[in-house]
Amino acid sequence: MARSAKAKLKVAKRSLADQVAEGLREAILSGAFAPGARLTEAQLAASSGASHGTVRAALGQLEREDLVICERYSAWSVRPLEDQEFDAEVATAFELGAKASLLDGRLQANISLFRMQIDDLQVARALPGPTVSFEVQNAAEAVSQGVEFDATFDLGRGFDIGGNFAYTDATYDDFPGASQTCPEAGGFIEDGLCNYAGIPLIFAPEWKGTVFAGYDADSFIGDWGFSARADANYSSEYYTELSYAEVLSQDDYVILNGSIALISPNDRVTVRLFGKNLTEEYVLAWGLEAGPSKF
Repeated sequence: MARSAKAKLKVAKRSLADQVAEGLREAILSGAFAPGARLTEAQLAASSGASHGTVRAALGQLEREDLVICERYSAWSVRPLEDQEFDAEVATAFELGAKASLLDGRLQANISLFRMQIDDLQVARALPGPTVSFEVQNAAEAVSQGVEFDATFDLGRGFDIGGNFAYTDATYDDFPGASQTCPEAGGFIEDGLCNYAGIPLIFAPEWKGTVFAGYDADSFIGDWGFSARADANYSSEYYTELSYAEVLSQDDYVILNGSIALISPNDRVTVRLFGKNLTEEYVLAWGLEAGPSKF
């Protein structure tokens, strides 16, 4: 008489968080959620029927798999493709200028008008959140135009003065494919890349200029020559990051520099002392919205 064998099979029950993670994983890998797409716990909880805590646990799994990025509390995004290709930027530039030599060559002056159209401009935006990450797109068309002028004047007896200035109107012309219109510069952008048309480019001050004065003597101490220079450099305000947050803006500033030098006969040895940023002006060179404190 045959006996039937009985055995209990242990089947691991999958948690709801695992099931939600699997569904999100399939959506990301299939392209249903594109690289850089925003994910919010509220939206995912509503679409899956799971609680916020379950969705957060599922997103945590995907973050460990490098599929998503936690930007800030309850806000996530699909990690951008690392091997993403971009179209080449195309710049079309025009320039019209003139040079002048006056007062027997003691006064030299140059002026130029310029205009540059940039298509397929690559735009990098820092993604907010506890980790530092960026979003790069061929998103923008931009125009940079203005005028530049410089001049030097020989005062005689080794003294000369001069300066230069530039006025630049550099703005985004359009953001093809942007999902929404952005507020004016200075407003924080919550929902990512949008149409910044008409807003100034970052690191594009409207006004920049320099004035300088110098003195040169061939025989200052014996046969040793002497040279001295001082200059003041001005820049108007500008922004340093595409979020246009006020904390990432640089106010207008003036930086003072100077130098003195001794030059040996036949110019074989020069001993020069430099003084940079003599008033210790603090200038924001770069910034981004990232990390636990955002900035």
